[in-house]
Amino acid sequence: MDRTLRDNAYQRFSTAELRKKRTELEALIDSGMLTERSLDNQHAEIAMIENELARRHDR
Repeated sequence: MDRTLRDNAYQRFSTAELRKKRTELEALIDSGMLTERSLDNQHAEIAMIENELARRHDR
């Protein structure tokens, strides 16, 4: 999937939903139960969420 499309997908969620999703992903990462590839994917998703939260803050 194109990264731009994934980034734009987060625009439909509320700020509270994005923060909750970020917290859930961080807990999953902290669990230590992910493979290296999955860990990389989760970090990428967190980065996209943080970019969207930052974009909203800059408006």
